[in-house]
Amino acid sequence: MKSKSLAQLLSAAVCLSVLLSATAHVADKQQAFDPHEGWVKSKDPCYLTKQQKKYAKQTFGVDMPYMTCIPLKITLDWKVEVEYQRHPPFGNDQMSLYMREQYPAYLELVYDQQKRDVLDHFRIAGPAPCCPGEVMADIVNARAAFWVCDGHTIRDCDRATASSAMDFDLTTPEDSALVFKWSRDGLSCEGEAFSSRIQYRDNPPKKMLAGILWENYFKLKVNGADSLTWEEVRQGIEDESLYKAFPLQNRAVFPSPKGNLDHTYSMKGEVELYISFGETVEEIWTVTIEGRERDETGPPITYKDLDKTTKELPIDVQFDWLAQGRLTLRKAKKARFYDSGTITKFSQSPKIIFSHPELYGCDLTYCKGIKAFETISILEGSPLGGEVQGESLRVAWPAYPSQACVVCSPLKTYLGKVSYRHEFGGGDVFTKRMAEMWLPLKDGQVKTGTTLEGVEYKITLKKIK
Repeated sequence: MKSKSLAQLLSAAVCLSVLLSATAHVADKQQAFDPHEGWVKSKDPCYLTKQQKKYAKQTFGVDMPYMTCIPLKITLDWKVEVEYQRHPPFGNDQMSLYMREQYPAYLELVYDQQKRDVLDHFRIAGPAPCCPGEVMADIVNARAAFWVCDGHTIRDCDRATASSAMDFDLTTPEDSALVFKWSRDGLSCEGEAFSSRIQYRDNPPKKMLAGILWENYFKLKVNGADSLTWEEVRQGIEDESLYKAFPLQNRAVFPSPKGNLDHTYSMKGEVELYISFGETVEEIWTVTIEGRERDETGPPITYKDLDKTTKELPIDVQFDWLAQGRLTLRKAKKARFYDSGTITKFSQSPKIIFSHPELYGCDLTYCKGIKAFETISILEGSPLGGEVQGESLRVAWPAYPSQACVVCSPLKTYLGKVSYRHEFGGGDVFTKRMAEMWLPLKDGQVKTGTTLEGVEYKITLKKIK
């Protein structure tokens, strides 16, 4: 039998997917037909490539050794800063987001029929239809402030804020939300990725103004050398892992009604792509942070003594922090990469530093409806992001402010009846500095120190598996 050309065989191989789609159209309405049913049942990201080769073998009696497929695991980290500038009287919308997605994918490689060591083209696609239950998406960190409205005037609107991943819902990406293609002839070297769709959880029944989430998702589109090249993919196959960061930037201007200033949407950040080729070794680590932060900026308690002289009593608040996380890393042939993490403990315990309890009785009380001195249990169980560079690890702890409200009541009659009230803390210095810290990836590693702001810390890293 005469050998078939590359174009003939590729065209014939594609017939399988066309046949599936056509069958779906002619199927009886009473019996639903899923064209991806075989792919889903197979649990194999490379199912379609194998079926194409099988079809060519059965139809033409030839193998297609020049076509191969490698199952992949894709990790995408979307790190985005968004601002939507409005005309008065509305303020601006702002959001800072760190979102991680993970899903199975596949790399299809087609080599030259005559020169089997020369690649003709490749295609990376994910999520693969085989494994919908393995498509994961989590918001690791999010902060936003925006308008939520019932109508079209400011009287119909409320200012909404979000400071936790729990304030948003995600709809995970569908099949082939990520596609990278390259061809030897240079006609195709491009990449595209769509993020999960993001919804503010408290949005209904009110509607968010067209602002920070006006598209509800983010999009990456790159071409040429800014995409994935064959040199990069070939090296990734050899190393069993690949990493590349892509810058994100978008700006759009929307004409404003009634001749006011135009609205401006701007988005910048980056998408970090991690690709794992084949099997990797799982490593489990735990990280524990013990920290101490002291706010000495509060005003002193002022009073008049029995001799009518004005005196001041200094009062501070010390915040004791305890944060713990369980981390999963993946080790490939030549590199490690961060896979996932979970916050297992996250607590803040304020303590009043006051040397005159005989004059004033001081207690911690509510701060803006939150008992800051209670355990911040809402964060426990939340995803914990991070990254690995070489033999160093950085854990992306979520931003959380130190906050404690103090009330001191006079205990002597000559002190009067006016109580001292002050809110201490309010900044997120501790969590911000801990999220910037790089740690050597060594079992039993302990790192101690004091930041420029006077935050004391002790970080312990342990390898469990």
